[in-house]
Amino acid sequence: MNVFLLLATTLSSFFILSSESEKPKAVIVMSLDGIGYQQLQKIDGGFTTVNQVTPLKPGNPSLTFPGHATLATGVSPAQHGVFLNRLSGADYSFIQSKEDSELYSGLADRLRVPPIWFFAKQQGLEVFIHQWAMSKGQWCGNDIRDNADQDFSYEDVTIEKTTSITLEKIKNWNKQKNLLIYSYGVGLDQLGHIHGPFATETVNEWQNIKSKLDSFISDIKTFANESNIDVSLYIVSDHGMYENWFSESIDIKHYLQIKGFPDDIPFAARPKVFAFPGYTLSQEQLSILMTDFKIVQAPNGLLAFQPKSEDQVFSIVPQSDDCSEQSTDTPYLWTKCKIFGGGHHVYKETVHQSHLDGIFWQPIGKKRPAPHLQTDLVPLVASDLNIDISKQNEYKACEIRKIETTE
Repeated sequence: MNVFLLLATTLSSFFILSSESEKPKAVIVMSLDGIGYQQLQKIDGGFTTVNQVTPLKPGNPSLTFPGHATLATGVSPAQHGVFLNRLSGADYSFIQSKEDSELYSGLADRLRVPPIWFFAKQQGLEVFIHQWAMSKGQWCGNDIRDNADQDFSYEDVTIEKTTSITLEKIKNWNKQKNLLIYSYGVGLDQLGHIHGPFATETVNEWQNIKSKLDSFISDIKTFANESNIDVSLYIVSDHGMYENWFSESIDIKHYLQIKGFPDDIPFAARPKVFAFPGYTLSQEQLSILMTDFKIVQAPNGLLAFQPKSEDQVFSIVPQSDDCSEQSTDTPYLWTKCKIFGGGHHVYKETVHQSHLDGIFWQPIGKKRPAPHLQTDLVPLVASDLNIDISKQNEYKACEIRKIETTE
């Protein structure tokens, strides 16, 4: 009798453990752009302490496209090949227009290594991607998602829309396959660049984000318990933000007009560098620019220009809000200017800040050691879902448009 009871108890424990291990599993990676660890410590110290938010160090350069590519591949920009925030044709170029539909949904097959979505699909998981950078189309002719491609829209990346779309996907998941979700939200990036990382508008939006996240997390937990599913949620960001004061700001558009450049000349600028993607400068135009600026070469071979003084910064937006007065001698110069940046700039010699950390936060799921680097996230997610990414380095650069291993 005792032997029977012991056997029954053992079998019961076995089936309980088996049942637990076989529960459908979902992992959600949600990015909230431009939310920095140092920034949250200043605007909401209680949040970072109580909820165990930890710093997540970005790669170089710590910009939106490269950061999100790293969070999807687990390798640095030097390996995945995404250095800037916009694709122009087959080359990487400078950010030029926020309206470009590829801005936050760049072509996946520009990644030089396969993203985790490729391996997940190859190994039979369901993959859902919402507005993640470098997720548009296929990777080397291979599907990387189960949902349709999306053109970028700011309406789709608000905290309200990002959380609601993600929650809806979890609730409608058929649970026949384990599920991987990568979901993007604009976070504080847009407001931080416009108003500054510590401005009232930015702080108010953080309070809104925090409120929506509280509801989202509660809803996910409730649904997971009711549906007997295993869910892990990782909330991350690509970089932090900073604010800097400069002695002078050069209004690039006004400068080009005064110097006689065509009104429709395509240019793109960051605070410490600008260039003319897709345009060939004449010798006369090049001479004018070389007189006023330093010439450098961008990572894609494009000629670019930097200010001669470390106290100067470029701008492509009206400066009246950030600068006190305009120079009468040089009308394109504004003095005592403040700029708001995310991460740091591409060119190391012009960096006024070191890498600014993003965030890592795991509010749902079995607690795992917090990653310290962006490159650590993909191995963590792969471990959660038993995704084998060990052969990532065996795939050649994605420009070949098809899978060829080195074997």
